[in-house]
Amino acid sequence: MNKCRFDCAVVNTRYQSNNNDNSTTIELWTRTKCGHSLLLLVQGKKPFMEITLPGISESSEQIPLDIDQRLEKLSKDPDIVEIQGPTIKWTDLGEKPVWKLIVTQPFKVPSLRKRLSSRWNMYSSDIKFADRFFLDDDLGPHLTVNCEVLYLGDKAPKNLKKEFTLDQESAKQKIQSLGGSGIYPVDIIAAVHIDSIERCEPFQAPYVVFSFDLETSIANERILCAAAVIEKLSSTGESKRFYKKIVGDEENILKELTKMVREYDPDVITGYNIENFDLPRLEEREHLHRREKTDVEKIMWGWGRVPFELSESKSKLNKESGKYKALRNRLFPTRENRNWEITGRCVMDAWWQARMALRPRRETLRYVTELLFPENEELKKIDVDASQIDKEWEERPDVVVEYCLKDAELPLDILKEIQAIRRKEAIASVAKTSLFVGTNGSTSQLLDSLAIRHADYRKIAVPMSNWGSGNEQITGGYVHEVEAGVHPWVAVLDFKSMYPSIMIAKNICYTTLVDSSRINEEVS
Repeated sequence: MNKCRFDCAVVNTRYQSNNNDNSTTIELWTRTKCGHSLLLLVQGKKPFMEITLPGISESSEQIPLDIDQRLEKLSKDPDIVEIQGPTIKWTDLGEKPVWKLIVTQPFKVPSLRKRLSSRWNMYSSDIKFADRFFLDDDLGPHLTVNCEVLYLGDKAPKNLKKEFTLDQESAKQKIQSLGGSGIYPVDIIAAVHIDSIERCEPFQAPYVVFSFDLETSIANERILCAAAVIEKLSSTGESKRFYKKIVGDEENILKELTKMVREYDPDVITGYNIENFDLPRLEEREHLHRREKTDVEKIMWGWGRVPFELSESKSKLNKESGKYKALRNRLFPTRENRNWEITGRCVMDAWWQARMALRPRRETLRYVTELLFPENEELKKIDVDASQIDKEWEERPDVVVEYCLKDAELPLDILKEIQAIRRKEAIASVAKTSLFVGTNGSTSQLLDSLAIRHADYRKIAVPMSNWGSGNEQITGGYVHEVEAGVHPWVAVLDFKSMYPSIMIAKNICYTTLVDSSRINEEVS
């Protein structure tokens, strides 16, 4: 047995289902306090949902006489492993007995909810299973784990390598038997039971950050060159940077970027406006070159923190749209609304972070850089006319490559100056969630992480986020129809931006309003 103890910070989470024995494994991608990337396969968590009887409860002891028959019928459902309880909990319909249904797999919960909706009221039934890891055991992003080491990469601690016995093939089989995919591109792969995990004192994790930039042709959208800068952070504020310029044919540029991601194994991927430009462009160009999805050697941007295998990139082509639909896409970056998701990593666009922190009048990289570093000439952008990039590339390609490299490095300087990564890490620590949710999660996700724990402690049944019937329409704002023409004395009142933060900033809450005309008036 290769037992080890690590302090680590959680970057991202997902889960894997093992249909052979109905077990579910949670994957935790973490960075250890010593700076190594650690993938934890967490055992011992079971998906569940809670149910109670419908109707208003006058008393917590109000249970129908045929409850045993109802539960017996329920227990025969193939997706239910066990029924626990009841526990008396407060609900929106009074205090009620609540039963916990242990379910075979997380993806079975939605269909089970649908089948039971006509006979039972449901609670805690739409929480993502990976979030259960934090909620049920009141854990946060900073953990101490006592685990069994399954695999050590080339950059793993030397003292561990001396005692480690498993070869790569044996390690792969062991990992797969525990619900993992295979050899992940990390320094250490380990298995741990949920009971062997506890919270530790928060610390500033030595994350690895990957910043990149593309220069593309305006004429034909081809990628002309790319550049990347890797930064290794430390708890002391010092950091090390590694630089890479990438030129050549487009396929080679795509493969070199992917090679760097997998070699340096970053926790955070950044750049300036990468979510709206660079990542979509990489996706477009990769699809253009790799039309056949059956050859792993043709994969050009497998940035996910999973084994570099076709099993992690299953997809099919929609012949009408010409786009690929992911069946089990963990290897490729995917877009969800505004945000991009890369399995096991965290995308932090420097453009968005600067926009939220600085509210600049203009949002170009040049303007933000000059705003933050007005006196530092070394941090100024190189003078290249981006609107004439094809001409610039033809006449002075070396300068364009240097321009690209500078544009890859400046986002790191911006993030450091506004303390973006450390602020998001602090938010994740307070909200007790992963760095990914702390960075890209909504305010409701962060609040839910705390509210659900409080509700569980107080024995309050947690309703589903869509607990309403779904058929009721919310009354919208009043819209006055007007006749076309010219009208005198038109006034426009715009309240669409009256968010609480603005109310606080402008002191327009009636409870805190100070009227200068009444400042000397005595309070009755």
